[in-house]
Amino acid sequence: MSTSLRDQVLDGYAQGRSIRELAEMTGRSYNIVRATLLNHGVALRRRGPSPSRSASASVTELAALLLAARAASGMSGRQAGALAEMSQSKLSKLENGLLAPHVDDVRKLARCYEVAPGVRDRMVELAQAGSLERRRRVLLHHVGKDLLPAVRRVELTAQIIRVLVLGAFPEQALHPVRNGARLVVVATETALRSPRVPLERIRLLRENRAVEWGVIPLTAPVELPNAGFVVFDDRMSVTELSTGVVVATRSEEVRFDLEIHREVSRHADFTSSHVGFPARFEELSGE
Repeated sequence: MSTSLRDQVLDGYAQGRSIRELAEMTGRSYNIVRATLLNHGVALRRRGPSPSRSASASVTELAALLLAARAASGMSGRQAGALAEMSQSKLSKLENGLLAPHVDDVRKLARCYEVAPGVRDRMVELAQAGSLERRRRVLLHHVGKDLLPAVRRVELTAQIIRVLVLGAFPEQALHPVRNGARLVVVATETALRSPRVPLERIRLLRENRAVEWGVIPLTAPVELPNAGFVVFDDRMSVTELSTGVVVATRSEEVRFDLEIHREVSRHADFTSSHVGFPARFEELSGE
């Protein structure tokens, strides 16, 4: 199971989120999210209030449809629950908007009530919207734990690890480099000025010829994403957000992060008085 950045953007925009909200959610810049939508043929909305309903509004509408359909069928809550293989308590929560139903539950109830095809399709559509919202939350909050072993396996076999540091240094930028592998770390000057920079661990790596360090000056004319990331070869990209970890394994998404890393690297200072260690970093770190 992998998190698709493309799907998050397309699904989120279809649900009414703004481009700016999606940029914050995925850790990508506004322009990157906008380009993704345009590249997939999405007609952009005008700025302002979204015409799309929120997830809670969808639950409310679906609850009203379910209640009306049961009333029209003449069934009691106990009868409908028995036919749909769910408890009367659960059915009551669905009809009062206290529980977002799964698509299968909605299909069962629609069959029990023998609703018109148009009403059934609308019910399913609303249930699917709620399902997409739940999936987004699961991916953002729990995918890191689920994919940790897979990430570790890729990390241990990667030949080139590229890191973009915008805030805290990820562990991949601080591990000793395996024989035959390369580590390319590009960090912003702002990140390096942070008092939380692990200077001692970084100094241990600075003489390693397999490690390249680049610093993006504050004045560099480059657009940065909203979050840093780690790319393992061309197989996997890992982005750590405040809401969780996004792991991308689709080739198009990994290539996208590779292009970002190459672009910011062109604006980074790799000059060094030590092998593979920027003189600019030594200046910032007080050496």
